[in-house]
Amino acid sequence: MNFLSTIVIYIIVIISIAFVLVKANTDDSDDENEPIISRRNSDTKVFVKSNSIKRKNSKRKTFSTTREISRHKSNHNFSKRRSSTSNKHNGFDITPYLKAINPKKTIHENVWGGCNYRYFCDNEYRPYISRVISEINYIRISFGVPILKESKFLSRIAKNHAKKMSQTGRLSTEHSKNYGLNVGAAYYESSSSIVTRWYEQRYQYSYGSGRGSSLTSMFTQLVWKDTAFMGVGVSRDYRYLYLAVCFYPRGNIEGLYKKNVFKKISNWYKIK
Repeated sequence: MNFLSTIVIYIIVIISIAFVLVKANTDDSDDENEPIISRRNSDTKVFVKSNSIKRKNSKRKTFSTTREISRHKSNHNFSKRRSSTSNKHNGFDITPYLKAINPKKTIHENVWGGCNYRYFCDNEYRPYISRVISEINYIRISFGVPILKESKFLSRIAKNHAKKMSQTGRLSTEHSKNYGLNVGAAYYESSSSIVTRWYEQRYQYSYGSGRGSSLTSMFTQLVWKDTAFMGVGVSRDYRYLYLAVCFYPRGNIEGLYKKNVFKKISNWYKIK
């Protein structure tokens, strides 16, 4: 009887120990799994948030660029609408240009006369850029087409292109659906002649055929009627000054030359 009682007691003890061990293992397992799950959820949240930020930043940059281009398109459309109710100069007041002109001098002489080339590079080439803009607009007035407004957006493109040319030492043009591009280079002392050289291509242009060519593309872009904005970029190396001018909307479109390139107006400085 005592022997049987002892065996029963041993069995009960063994069962109790086994039960305690199983419960302990189960509890430990739950404790270990919980932090892992929490970390995974946390990591997932961080990852999603990070990607969300990247997507937002990407969208923001894209939206900013698109908005800037759209704004220029909108401005151009507004300019077109305004021309029908204002005057043939697209609402721009050309009086300051006409008041400053001396009809006995050429456009180049009126713009660059008495200008010291040593000051061209002051204030990030602003004295030079201002005269380039003036010369282009005088040329456009003399052909009876609206003057152009300076665009910061196009100026950034032009500046980057001019810098690239000064680094490579070569003139290069980029063909774009959105904007036209005129480029030129000259010794620093004679850099006031670049736009004038573009203008002189008019002698090669045939108004009768109404067709453009590589020999006249700089001139026809200068006087293209439907162009409304321009941006000017300048850079230099140890020897030359490089000039790039972007135009929007671009000119030199096949089939549209006769509608956009006209003959020069005699006595244009008397335009009202």
